[in-house]
Amino acid sequence: MRSSTRVWIGIAVALTLTQALASAMLQRGLLLTTISDFALALILLALVVTFAQNAMPARGRLRVFWVMQAVGWLTLLIDQLWWMLYDLVWQKPLPTIFAGDALLFTPGVMMLAGFLLKPHLEQSKRRARLGTLDFLLLMVWWVFFYVYLVTCWQYVSRNEALYNANYDRLYMVEILVVAVVLCVLLKRSHGAWKRFYALYLGAVLF
Repeated sequence: MRSSTRVWIGIAVALTLTQALASAMLQRGLLLTTISDFALALILLALVVTFAQNAMPARGRLRVFWVMQAVGWLTLLIDQLWWMLYDLVWQKPLPTIFAGDALLFTPGVMMLAGFLLKPHLEQSKRRARLGTLDFLLLMVWWVFFYVYLVTCWQYVSRNEALYNANYDRLYMVEILVVAVVLCVLLKRSHGAWKRFYALYLGAVLF
């Protein structure tokens, strides 16, 4: 692991501990909200930078994997910054039906697509092409589910109760699928990749 990557991982761990201490010691209010929001944004930024740095020297399918992870966490960072506008700048609650919810759902698809490439294995060109096909099919599949179960209650026939219920169910299914895939990869990998999948599984469940 590169020294710069260790630094960013250390920053992410320190920020997580800072957020936990602030939540335990401070009362609910603008100060706690500010610390929590900025800590989470910086954690996400650290993850984006770490994955982007790993992508730079990589080649082929491995680079695609790291780029997918970086893009997924970058999408979460953008969603967090949007959230912070409501929390800290406008100081008003998020709307019940929030357009930024789609940004919260997208990263799971990117992460899952990256895991389908099985970056811990060396694959032939034919299997790499199959991985690309899997990625495209996965994107179409999840977009269909999101539009069919969630977006229709957001724009076509507005219904807050069905929108929130379907979004929560679909999001939990997505997290569960990612966790199951990570467990399978954890079982089939060795060494550094096994540790990586274990840490990633912990981050997803956290």
